[in-house]
Amino acid sequence: MVSSGLPNGVSGFVERHKIFEYLMDPRHPEGAGKARFFLGLGFRLEEWHVLANALLRVSEEGLVANVVESIHGSKYIIDGPLHAPDGQTVLVRTVWIREARHRRARLVTAYPRTESIHGDQRA
Repeated sequence: MVSSGLPNGVSGFVERHKIFEYLMDPRHPEGAGKARFFLGLGFRLEEWHVLANALLRVSEEGLVANVVESIHGSKYIIDGPLHAPDGQTVLVRTVWIREARHRRARLVTAYPRTESIHGDQRA
């Protein structure tokens, strides 16, 4: 079943270092492509909170594609539109984890999607 956003009572948060040292670090071995993507949309490291807030909006308004339970907590995979500073709106997948002892879900990663939320290939 597809639902909208993180479940009731769960809010998300984005750690500063996740933006600085991963999503917008063009030298990061796994994050370099993501950095090119986000920087290309007009997000800027010195205004990292703009990207953090845009990703939080995805966690609130996007569609939950999957929930994976583990001993570490609940992982939420959420797809939704990301509103960029350059005026574009693009589809991204975000991954959040809510550890068993916390009420808030922390951002794990985010990356572009090449298909629509409903599974149709984009033109």
